[in-house]
Amino acid sequence: MNERGIIIAEMLLKRKIQHQQRRLISMKKFFLLILFFCFKDLIAQNNPLENNFTSKDRIIEIFYIKDSINVYYNKNKIPRPLIKALKNKFDGNFNIVNPGKKYRETDVVRNIFLPNNQLIFLLKKDNYYGLVFNRGGRALITYFVFAEIIDKNINELQFYTVSSKITNVNEFIEELKSGKFYPSNWLNFK
Repeated sequence: MNERGIIIAEMLLKRKIQHQQRRLISMKKFFLLILFFCFKDLIAQNNPLENNFTSKDRIIEIFYIKDSINVYYNKNKIPRPLIKALKNKFDGNFNIVNPGKKYRETDVVRNIFLPNNQLIFLLKKDNYYGLVFNRGGRALITYFVFAEIIDKNINELQFYTVSSKITNVNEFIEELKSGKFYPSNWLNFK
């Protein structure tokens, strides 16, 4: 190959490299654009992912010492603002029964008059509430709802899933301490 052929090959190689670099930059811009649109709701809501991590630590701190918590096993102790918020989150379909009462554990139970939810217990410390309940239907899920209620207004409301095996406060506190409660994002971002 002569000198002219080498120069042409080098020029073609440079053009190809420049084209690939421009294409890579375009792909990066496109990827960033996709990321922005995927996470714009998170950005608009004051970064709830970050809040979930700090909220978890705060929840553990609030409910860490069991002796300082009031525990209730009666659905009538659930504050009205919390019931309203739950009805709103579950599209108006939030009825709950006391522990040990019948509810629709599965979708096989066809009694339309039975509620889908069963209270396990309600925790209260100062203005903070922790509601733990089973939600039946297609799948049995145990939810933990953390709420801060000040002057009959909900200041904070977070939904988590916990082990369906939780039956008492001690088990729940152990789950909290070990960090085994997970944000239920479809409820937190609605």
